[in-house]
Amino acid sequence: MNNQLVVFRLRGSEFAIPIAQVKEIIRVPSIAAIPGAPAGVEGVINLRGRVIPVINLTRSLGWGDFQATDASRILVTELGHLVAGLLVDSVTEVLEVEESQMEPMAQIGHLHAEEVQGIAKTGERLIAVLRPENLLNGNAAQCIQDIA
Repeated sequence: MNNQLVVFRLRGSEFAIPIAQVKEIIRVPSIAAIPGAPAGVEGVINLRGRVIPVINLTRSLGWGDFQATDASRILVTELGHLVAGLLVDSVTEVLEVEESQMEPMAQIGHLHAEEVQGIAKTGERLIAVLRPENLLNGNAAQCIQDIA
């Protein structure tokens, strides 16, 4: 069975999430801050009349502040039963990998098994496949639920 992944970059590293969880990819619009929001929650956007919370993955992973560029995008993603945007440096491709190219991982740096689906191996590339619904700590997850 093949897996289709949306590949994106954060701070020079490649990551991916299953395409089935991505509703759309948009340019970064104006993001309204939420006073008192946890560090991983950047704010909210208005997407065709719907308020969507935006998660700053760079900050959630402890890598500092996000620096938006013309290549930056928001992956509008299904996080369990919620919809949220993930701020990323850029989206590079949709990649199809076979099950045999997926390697399970218990931990990658600060990321643990519940946050990482595995590593996709394609040629010389190793791409961490994330479980976006598990990337938020309790405070950020509660904030996202309150917005939704």
